[in-house]
Amino acid sequence: MTSTTFSFTMFMLPLQVSLLWHFAVFIFAITTQWTTIAYDLSNFLMLLAGAWATIDKDNAGAALFFFVAIIINQLHEIVFLALDFQGSGTSNRYKFSVGMAVINHITKYVTLLFAFQHFVARGGSLRDSFRSVGNYESIGGSVTTDGGHHEGYGSQGHAEGYSQYTDDSARS
Repeated sequence: MTSTTFSFTMFMLPLQVSLLWHFAVFIFAITTQWTTIAYDLSNFLMLLAGAWATIDKDNAGAALFFFVAIIINQLHEIVFLALDFQGSGTSNRYKFSVGMAVINHITKYVTLLFAFQHFVARGGSLRDSFRSVGNYESIGGSVTTDGGHHEGYGSQGHAEGYSQYTDDSARS
């Protein structure tokens, strides 16, 4: 019996289109000035990260930064929309502005997928981006993981000729 593998290929939307969309909807969302400065700065910084990812087309780090900026912005918007929304008895202009903020929030999930797709297309990998650094090479000598003696260091692990104390009074 043969196994069938399915591959899902998603349309790759240019980042300029999503940035233009989010900028326009964000401007509509702040027309009645019901938003706080934190909401405005969060969205402007997310758009700035997207502009960097758009301009620097070969940098996977810029696309990753945009991806992370969207995630942080989404978490902030969930809290913001829950706390600052005033229910009934408001004007139609206010309702339109809040509706645009909600539409902006919902469509950022789609932009998140496209940002991740651009990150992968630029050669990025989440496994490589968040991998912990294992052994490293010390400037003064080689690294041992068993706590042994290093080149250029005395038995206390300090550079030879130097004490672990910083002032002369503590040495005596």
